[in-house]
Amino acid sequence: MNAGVLVQHLGADGIAYADLLLELLDDQDEEVRQRAVWALGSLGEPVAAALRRIRRTPGTDRLRRMTALTALAEIGGRDALDARNRAALQRLVAVKQLTEIPEPTRFR
Repeated sequence: MNAGVLVQHLGADGIAYADLLLELLDDQDEEVRQRAVWALGSLGEPVAAALRRIRRTPGTDRLRRMTALTALAEIGGRDALDARNRAALQRLVAVKQLTEIPEPTRFR
């Protein structure tokens, strides 16, 4: 989990660890997945192609595909997504709205 934080602090040098972060996209621990998303987001466009491949590869685990979608959105927001991925993100938001309760952001 802390590896993701380390990669975020490495900046562009963190790209050397991108493959390891991609492996964490389907980790059973939600916090590990979230840290991987943040770390991949900090690496930006250089990892976007790999995330898009994960999204398009038939037979890829659903959790891995959804976490890759989240990472793509982290990298470039809506503009980083093609039409198919935007539609998937809209469906994900609609599902989450059914069970999640919005909370105000707490700034320190």
